[in-house]
Amino acid sequence: MEHGKAYAKGIRDRILSGLDGIWAGILGRGGAFKKPKPGGTGKTGATDVPSWVKGNPRGRPYVGESGNDFARRMMGEKYGKGNWSKSGQQGREFSQIKKYGDRHFE
Repeated sequence: MEHGKAYAKGIRDRILSGLDGIWAGILGRGGAFKKPKPGGTGKTGATDVPSWVKGNPRGRPYVGESGNDFARRMMGEKYGKGNWSKSGQQGREFSQIKKYGDRHFE
């Protein structure tokens, strides 16, 4: 019976991830990423971001996505939706990602 539950969960997760893509398209986030600002370095470029964000193929904000929304999406992908806190190490990561999304892209 446990195998059946795991199989059903896998199917449900695939369906939900597909729906995320559909909603992203409806909301104008169908894969068009923001472009990095030219010459963005130091504090204004906000390049100090966790390596797992830069290594993620979706590690750039979508056009029309705020830095806050981008940070929430990245943290949700890494730790699971609602399974992270804005305090401690995860809070620092959230802040770095938010600034990266707001300052590093046009």
